[in-house]
Amino acid sequence: CLSYARELIEAKLAMLLRHSTIVQVNDVGESQGICYMEMEWVDGLDLARLGEALRELGQRLDLGIAAYVIGELLKALAFAHALDVEGKRETIVHRDITPHNVLISKSGEVKLTDFGIAFMTSDKTAGELVKGKSRYMSPEHVRQVREPCIDIFGVGAIFHELVDGRKFRHTAGSDVDLWAMAFAGDVPTLSIELPAELEELRRGLLAREVVRDV
Repeated sequence: CLSYARELIEAKLAMLLRHSTIVQVNDVGESQGICYMEMEWVDGLDLARLGEALRELGQRLDLGIAAYVIGELLKALAFAHALDVEGKRETIVHRDITPHNVLISKSGEVKLTDFGIAFMTSDKTAGELVKGKSRYMSPEHVRQVREPCIDIFGVGAIFHELVDGRKFRHTAGSDVDLWAMAFAGDVPTLSIELPAELEELRRGLLAREVVRDV
């Protein structure tokens, strides 16, 4: 399998992340030339599909539920960003925090999945290409900053989308528009007024960091 080595690296990285808010990867292998990963089954749907269903009905997610989802995502990232690997602290940056990679189970669990383009910040050999979905990217992400702030912005974008009822950066007419918005750090105006505590959380998650050369 030509991609087996890449899949193996991805699986080994993901298998380090043993936390209740992260989809578990149990094994990786190859069968008849096809690579596979054995992963935890989450009986539910991803947040993107849930959001689409709500938009079709003209509804928004309850603010309390939205805050709960964000809290669980932040728990997952707190674990990944401060991972203990044989007594050494490592930072694993996901790089693709989007509704598509957040699973909601029928029992109410929230689980982050797909660390396929993640990297350890200590790994200087990680790819140089900007990876992820531009709709949810921060300026730091576009500039290839290798820090947890790019994941935190993604959480803020998801929170904004959940409470607003519209896709983040919904005014973009093309992929070029999305890249321009990401580069500029564009954050849309909310269509509703949030309670002060939730608005402070939203602004904090979406705040720009100091962009440094990498």
